Amino acid sequence: MGRYPWIPVMKDFLEGVRPYYGETTHRTMTRALSVVHRAFLELKAEGKASTTNPRKLTQKDVEEFLGWMKARRTRNGTGLNPTTMSNYVRALEELLRWAGNPVVSQMRAMHHVRFPQKVPSQVRVLTEAEIEELRRRLADMPGWTGCVARFMVAVY
Repeated sequence: MGRYPWIPVMKDFLEGVRPYYGETTHRTMTRALSVVHRAFLELKAEGKASTTNPRKLTQKDVEEFLGWMKARRTRNGTGLNPTTMSNYVRALEELLRWAGNPVVSQMRAMHHVRFPQKVPSQVRVLTEAEIEELRRRLADMPGWTGCVARFMVAVY
């Protein structure tokens, strides 16, 4: 299997599912699995994960990964978005099932582990009064920038 057993399993998985995913989904899955791989390498180096081999990951390893995601900070200093965490867990679960390791599926069935859930994004709709205020303020905006801004408000 080699020193990094994750990589050949991931490549086999991604090649195997290519016909069933669109190109964008396939790229997203590739990126997600790369992040998850780096996380397990980090956890293994810290002694928190027993292995980085997808065929041998245990419930404790997955629990440590869940903790890693909660503690992880993005470039701008915020925590990972719950939807991102959910996508990482889904990618991990699919890879592990492909590798013959149903540990994440078994953990879901036990219902004692709380997995991250996708959170629908909030869309804020402007009120009529706010739209009128924008129109009034943009009426005096000069030049091309004013034209574009008035157009954007008109098509809103």
